[in-house]
Amino acid sequence: MTLFLIALGAFIATLLGGLFTLRFKDKLHLILGFSAGAVVGVALFDLLPESIALVRENHSVSFATALVGLGFVIYMILDRLILFHNHGDEHGCENANHKQNKGILGAASLACIVLLMVWLSA
Repeated sequence: MTLFLIALGAFIATLLGGLFTLRFKDKLHLILGFSAGAVVGVALFDLLPESIALVRENHSVSFATALVGLGFVIYMILDRLILFHNHGDEHGCENANHKQNKGILGAASLACIVLLMVWLSA
């Protein structure tokens, strides 16, 4: 029963978020910025302490946090400098290939950070 309530809560929250976004289409850039900040906040305030606890046996806390910061900086450099933002038309829409490359870069960078943390904790 608890699992059902959690799933129902997630469904309602997602539905309300989607309706909110559709209602305020003109403020979509602000909504996406807020959601990106929430994801980074979850990563830093929830997952980082767990990774520090795993790495603490073999390395210092400053080493683990430096790796996370370095991974974030490398991702930002790759995102801003190597994958140039291509604004195809007057509305600033990006082409599908560029979006796919950014998605692959994001997924690959997150996977590399996770693998590095698992390797360091071993």
